Amino acid sequence: MATKKKMLQAAAGNAGGGAGPDVEDVFSTYLYESAGTTQTITNNIDISGEGGLVWIKRRNGTSSNNRLHDTERGMTSGTGGSPYLWTNATTGNQGASYPGSVVATSTGFDITSTGINDLSDNGGTYASWTFRKAPKFFDVVTYTGDGVAGREMPHSLGVAPGMIIVKRLDSTGQWFSWHRAFGDVNTYIYLSSTSGSGSSTGIWGNNLPDSNKFELPSHSINASGATYVAYLFAHNDGDGGFGSDGDADIIKCGSYTGNESSFPTVNLGFEPQWVMIKAATRTSNWQIFDNMRGIATGGNENYLWANANEPEQSSNDHISLNATGFDLSSVEPSTNSTGETFIYIAIRRGTKVPESATEVFDPIEANNSAGTFNTTGFPVDLQIFKPYTSSTQYWFVNDRLRGVETLPTQTGTSGPYLSTNTTGAEVNNYMTMGWDNEGFRTPSGGFPNTDVVYYNWKRAPGYFDAVAYTGTGSSRTISHNLGVAPEMIWFKKRDGDASWLVMNTHLTNPNDDYLVLNSDSSKGSISGSWLTPTSTEFGIGVSFSETNSSGSNYIAYLFASLDGISKVGSYTGTGATLNIDCGFTSGARFVLIRRTDANGDWMLFDTERGIVSGNDPFLMLNETSAENSGQDLIDPYSSGFTLTNSGNGNVNGSGGSYIFYAIA
Repeated sequence: MATKKKMLQAAAGNAGGGAGPDVEDVFSTYLYESAGTTQTITNNIDISGEGGLVWIKRRNGTSSNNRLHDTERGMTSGTGGSPYLWTNATTGNQGASYPGSVVATSTGFDITSTGINDLSDNGGTYASWTFRKAPKFFDVVTYTGDGVAGREMPHSLGVAPGMIIVKRLDSTGQWFSWHRAFGDVNTYIYLSSTSGSGSSTGIWGNNLPDSNKFELPSHSINASGATYVAYLFAHNDGDGGFGSDGDADIIKCGSYTGNESSFPTVNLGFEPQWVMIKAATRTSNWQIFDNMRGIATGGNENYLWANANEPEQSSNDHISLNATGFDLSSVEPSTNSTGETFIYIAIRRGTKVPESATEVFDPIEANNSAGTFNTTGFPVDLQIFKPYTSSTQYWFVNDRLRGVETLPTQTGTSGPYLSTNTTGAEVNNYMTMGWDNEGFRTPSGGFPNTDVVYYNWKRAPGYFDAVAYTGTGSSRTISHNLGVAPEMIWFKKRDGDASWLVMNTHLTNPNDDYLVLNSDSSKGSISGSWLTPTSTEFGIGVSFSETNSSGSNYIAYLFASLDGISKVGSYTGTGATLNIDCGFTSGARFVLIRRTDANGDWMLFDTERGIVSGNDPFLMLNETSAENSGQDLIDPYSSGFTLTNSGNGNVNGSGGSYIFYAIA
């Protein structure tokens, strides 16, 4: 029988479990800082072997262009080896002054030219988007014009393009773009301009693009002897070619109509990580959003403009992400104006199933000053931390979905935090800083920077997910992307005072029982509190203020067991030595235990501070107390963890009922 991990790999489209690549194999948003020196960007996208495009935009500098390098025009070292284009300018190929400035590798790209404003300036912060050539996702085509109307230009998408962007290389020329929402061969829009769509008879030939080709006119994008590059983005509609069945969708090119009184919801069938939006029927900028720089649910987004050399903006709450698409969040001419048509490209959030726990979880015990970088090796989606020697400092909970600071210095837009030991609403403060692809910087918040323990999760199928939602006041289901039925969910109201409620399928009556994360009180039970969760939805049956008040905002954290990586389970205490088998091979690095048949604290152990054959320091998620290191409650065990014979009622009282959550 296939393991759950293998089945998840097949469902999610991981290359190891099916016919198609995963999103992480063909697309990456990678943030980097430059010291004005050469630099290697490792995003694990093989564009040297497979071909593709790297799009780079400085975030913090003025007069910084959108810089495009692709393998068809050249991304090798040496003279003339790496020409580039600017999407916000009509100039042709650039690069003579900086040959080979961006070089494709099998794991990303190298930056070999230094001190360049839009690439490698000292103190510059940058966003890079890498698109790998792949059927049903993305293609790059270069050609020389012949001036013949109806000329057929082959491509390798294998499906009809959702959007085509064409640029002349040998001289100035507009960035002519076609989008499937136009529905004809006569409409175009300029990527390099704020203008709406225009019309020219047969600008895209005589026939609409199909799975093999697009057509050219006799002019504009097909002048005789002129050279061009075309970037083609696929549109998936149940035929994405990703996953074991070859039908998982990862890219959509669509449209919506703005509505300032009833904000639109765009259903993609997946949660996006990158969205570019343009008003097709009015003047506006091309807005680029991604979840690495920050798409905050209930907060301002960081966005860049494809058509301008301006620095990153964060002036409004434009969009919010959900498990099946995105919502327009405000009245904003560039994204939501009544009656206007907006076009978009959206790319799915990563769906790769982890192979080891170190890919998705990292506990860090830090003693460093504000601004110090802490490496996790993955982008953090949830962080829970506490100064563990302090008896007064709260627990702080931050997550990427609600919003975090992704620049290396705090700008005043640092995301809101919650505390597991209180009922309070979220608070905006400097509790995050410099979250990027590989870790985070120590924030400069109002607490000691020494003796802090950080627990860091990455969202991944079968392991952990996060969902932000608005309450309705009535029984309802909510979509998620965990890929399996969650075994434990933490719920917290964001905009008002309310306890953290915990649903756990290992409680005696899982549809009725609940625990309170910020309390040591025994479990409560109300008939029909929870609807039975599935691999795509969880449900709230009773409209607690803590989970579903009409119009209130909430966050839910979803946890599940994944073979060899995480385990949500239960046991009965013995008061004697008790081995808890989690199916691990090198023991548990993180253990959370809660008694369920009586009062009990949320006991937390980790290997950073010590799970040893002796006294083990522990913290309590429901208390501000400093760590207690005067008891031996837990010992190492290769398959999970061992509870000692101390008989402590919080972890191993004889006859007591317990739930636990462990990570390898």
